[in-house]
Amino acid sequence: YIDSHHPELLPNFKGLRTVVSVGERVNYELPARGISSVHCTVIHDGDGSVNPYSESAKTIKTMLEIYPDIKFIIDLHRDELYDEDRTPIKAVSSDNPLLSQISMVVSLWGEGDGREDNMILALKIRERINSNRRNLCAPVVLSANQFNSGLSRYYIKVNIGAVGNTTAEAIEAGEIFAEAFTKAVKGK
Repeated sequence: YIDSHHPELLPNFKGLRTVVSVGERVNYELPARGISSVHCTVIHDGDGSVNPYSESAKTIKTMLEIYPDIKFIIDLHRDELYDEDRTPIKAVSSDNPLLSQISMVVSLWGEGDGREDNMILALKIRERINSNRRNLCAPVVLSANQFNSGLSRYYIKVNIGAVGNTTAEAIEAGEIFAEAFTKAVKGK
């Protein structure tokens, strides 16, 4: 919940049928599992004319000022997957084509031991997701891109599905991600 004192963080409603609705599901599931969360609904790459990571850095800094107890930043995306004809591709598990595949990207950049901590966390999440759903979570990718990893010790870029997936497929996968994230953070 973002109050009206921070209009820059109010919902960008054109995204409600996309990744924002997946974020809403994750934001609903985390508190239900004992982890406080706040969901920022600003879409930073909607028009393609700005660098989404420099724009989202401003938003993250504002969020950290408003909520200084934030420990984990989940940067939620849909993967941009297209075939050679620019037809959107679905990212799904080989076991369940009705669920969007989940993938995580960890930056090689970061504060102190943040790189290692993020990788360990991502691997724990992946292990928990795939323990009951083989191949739902793709291998964790290490990236030379910084994204916004320098803003928090725990920063993980998460792709839930791709541009070819339905919102329903991605929302259900978002619930599974939230469950695995909770177990990984709580050490269960």
